[in-house]
Amino acid sequence: MSSEKSQPNVLFVDDEPDFLRMVTETFHDMSGGRWRMHRAGSADEALELLKQHRMDLGVVDINMPLLDGVQLLRILGRRHPDIKKVTLTGFATEAKRNECLANGAELFIEKPRTIQGFKSVFAMLDDLATWTPQQGFQGMLRQVGLNDVIQMECLG
Repeated sequence: MSSEKSQPNVLFVDDEPDFLRMVTETFHDMSGGRWRMHRAGSADEALELLKQHRMDLGVVDINMPLLDGVQLLRILGRRHPDIKKVTLTGFATEAKRNECLANGAELFIEKPRTIQGFKSVFAMLDDLATWTPQQGFQGMLRQVGLNDVIQMECLG
């Protein structure tokens, strides 16, 4: 299991084959080979890949024919709730951002156009791909009564 954590499975879904090839090769190189890269040219192809491989991170384009990125986010949320989901789009609007975040995307990122942009996007995706949630409570409680603690525990 530790080897899976050190080498996350990352799925990129984009209907532009040149961008898909370039981004997966670039991010594979930036990861120093740590990422196991998977690509899909459509939502259907992505869902087929997910039947064969467990993914840690899915990076989805929004504007795709037939089944778009927002619809794919919804399906991933239902069928594969453990996958961390990111949208990477060339057409970023506030409405699309809100829609993607409301449908389970952890991040909404505009496609990079420069090498510095690719480095920034890679850093965000790498943090997300390797992040694991901690169990239990963290932090400090001050002036919290027993009723508050019981209510937090019930809600958790």
